[in-house]
Amino acid sequence: MNYFELHIGDYAEATQHLSILEDGVYSRLLRKYYASEKPLPADVAIVQRLIVAKSKEERAAVEAVLQEFFVLAEDGWHQLRCDGEIERYRSGEPERKAKKANEEERMKRHREERAELFTKLTAAGAHAPWNLPIKELRERVAALPAIVSGDEPATPATGPETLQVGEPATAPATPATATQTPIPNTHYPDTNTQTPTNIGINTPLPPKGGRKRSREPVEEPQGFVRFWAAWPASKRKESRGKCAEVWVREGFEALADVIVAHVEAKRDQTDWAHDGGQYVEAPMVYLNSRKWEGAEVGAMHQRKREVVI
Repeated sequence: MNYFELHIGDYAEATQHLSILEDGVYSRLLRKYYASEKPLPADVAIVQRLIVAKSKEERAAVEAVLQEFFVLAEDGWHQLRCDGEIERYRSGEPERKAKKANEEERMKRHREERAELFTKLTAAGAHAPWNLPIKELRERVAALPAIVSGDEPATPATGPETLQVGEPATAPATPATATQTPIPNTHYPDTNTQTPTNIGINTPLPPKGGRKRSREPVEEPQGFVRFWAAWPASKRKESRGKCAEVWVREGFEALADVIVAHVEAKRDQTDWAHDGGQYVEAPMVYLNSRKWEGAEVGAMHQRKREVVI
C-alpha cells in the first residue's frame, strides 16, 4: 500500500494518553504494517530493529505500544484496523488494474489520433503547435478542403469515354531511348562487380585494389530539414545523414510539427540555452529516445497522486 487513511479524531481519542515518544513509535509501526501488508514479526527485538528503536526508552515504548494496540498471534503482531484496511485495499486491486488498463488504452488511441491528425495537416501544407489541444486539432482538420481529406479525387478521371466522335485516340509520347545519352557515373563502382558496361562515361578507373561503393544519401524530407535547422549548434550536432535515415525509417515526417515545436521550446526554455550549449544532447539520441513523446503526454494530463492523511 502506498497510502492509508488516518482519521484524526479517532486517532487522537485513542492515543491522547501516549507520550510523544510512544506516539512516534506507534506511527512508525503503522507505516511499517501498511507498507509490508502483513503483521509485524512476533519477536519484539526484530520489531524494535525494524523501526530503529535503539535507546532503552525507545525499546520500552515499542513494547508498551505493542501490548496496548496490537494482538500477538502465531504469525506475528496483528492490528485489527490495519488488517481490515489491507483487506479492503486488496479486494479493490482488480478494479484498479482494469482502470489502469483502460487509461493506457485511452492514451494509446489518443496518441494515434493526434498522429493521424498531424499527418493530414502536413499533407495539406498546414502546420500546428505540437501541444495544440485535440479538440482544436480536430476542428482544423475538419476545416480542410474535401480534396485534402480524401472525400473527393484529386483530379477528375479521364478515359476513352471522354473522346469526341471522330477524335483520334493518340498514345502518350514515348521517348526514343536510342538517342538518349547515359548519365555519367560519378561514383567508383565496386571493383568486384565492375564490367565495361557499368562504367560511366569519362569516369576514371578506380585505383588498384578497388574502392568501396559510397552509400547513397537518404533524401531529406522537408520536416527533417526544419528539424535540423531548429536544432541548436553544439559539438554534438553531427551524423546528419544517419539522423535522416532514422527520421525516414521511423516515419517521423508525420510528426514533424510536434518534433520541431518541442525542439524550439527546449532550445529557448531549458538548460540548452546555458553555458554555450554544452548540455545540448546529440540529435541522434533525441530521435532514438523519442524525447518529445514524454513532453506531449505531460502536456495532456497531469498525473494525480492520492495521499490521504
